[in-house]
Parts: sequence; structure tokens; C-alpha cells
Amino acid sequence: MVGVAIQPRNSAERMLFAELREICGSGTWEMHNGGTGQPGTVLEHLLGIDTNNVDLPDFQRWEVKFHGGTAPITLFHKEGEPKGSVGSLVKDHGWLDVKGRLSFRHTIWGETSRGFKIVDEDNRIQVVHQNVARVSWSHDALVVAASAKLRNTVLVAGKVTRRQGKRFVVFRDVKLLADFKPSEFIAGLREGWLAIDFDAREQSPGSRGFRNHGTKFRVKHQDMAKLFDRVEDLV
Repeated sequence: MVGVAIQPRNSAERMLFAELREICGSGTWEMHNGGTGQPGTVLEHLLGIDTNNVDLPDFQRWEVKFHGGTAPITLFHKEGEPKGSVGSLVKDHGWLDVKGRLSFRHTIWGETSRGFKIVDEDNRIQVVHQNVARVSWSHDALVVAASAKLRNTVLVAGKVTRRQGKRFVVFRDVKLLADFKPSEFIAGLREGWLAIDFDAREQSPGSRGFRNHGTKFRVKHQDMAKLFDRVEDLV
């Protein structure tokens, strides 16, 4: 991907890039809990970024993402329409978890063995089951959400290790990804290399209430660069 080199726009961005270079050359960092998101939390702490789930970049015009080489990267959260559709998925298509609660934890890459598939039709991305659209998003809603969050992204690779019962992370390299491509995002959902990930369940067995951990849009790290016009190695 050839184009104008990605340069910091101001002193804050120069400092961010310098700190990223230093972190990747500074050894190993201990993690104090076992959550899968802990490496990213450690990185944000080192950069002085407040952990958040808001629909804006982490640092001025830059979103910061971590990947460890295995789990897909969560790009952003966005609930679909109609309102209450995720609860209906739990009720109509959920299965019992280990605590006897109906649960709908399901990641859809194009199509799944449970009969769910992603369809791009009438300028909407739809999750369809037996030819019935259960949840949908307009192209405009997805493009606005994705562009606001991801227009320019820092992608940090790392590795998690264990020693004497403790977990550590080392940050290895950094890529700068600039100029997000909305049309490629829609294509990724249509072609199956972007996923829609549901994580919802009953609050308790048989209850009317639901616990929704958020509907995520995810990508494998090796496909991340497809979403941007410019990609450069920082470290």
C-alpha cells in the first residue's frame, strides 16, 4: 500500500508514537488479572489512556488496538434493530449454559452451523435465520460508527506468557493504519471475513430479564489491513 507517509500531526501524537516505540523496547509487563482484555488494558495504562467503550478513538484521532495473534480483534460495539432483537434471539434460539440460563453466545463469520448467516440486502446488513431477518443494521449506521471509531488505528502485537503462576505480556511491534475504507468494511461482512459476535443470556434461569454484553464487530488480525488505505510499521 503506497501513499503519503503517516506522520504525527502535533506534539501529542509525536509523544504517543515515541511512547509506543519505548514500550515495545522495554521488556515484559505483569498482568494482575486473567481477563482476555487485560493486555490491552495494560497497554492503555502505559499510554495514559482511560479505558472506555465510547464510540470515539482512544487518543485524539487514533484508536489503539492490541492483538495476541489468536483471538479476533473487536472493532466496536453496535446494537442492531429492531430494539429488543437480541433478547428475542436468546428466547427463540438460545441454549442452556452451565448454570441453566438460556444463552446466545454466537459468532457469525458469514454463515454458521446453527443456521445463521449474514446477508447484505437493501443497503442493510442482516442476520438471517431460516430466511427471516432477526437483526439488522443500515449501511449508514455501520459506516458512521466504524468511521468515527477506527478512521486511524494503532495496532500493537504482543505475546502473553506465564511464569510461576503469574501472567505477563510483551509488546512486540506496532503498525499504523490510516484512512479507513467504509466500503471494504461492508464487503468484509458480506464476504465473511468480518464477524458479528453476540453475547447475551437470561439474568437467571427462566427470568424475563436479559444480560447483554454487547454485539461486537470483529476481524482476524491478518485481515485488519484490508480495512485501510495506508499501513506502515512504526516499530
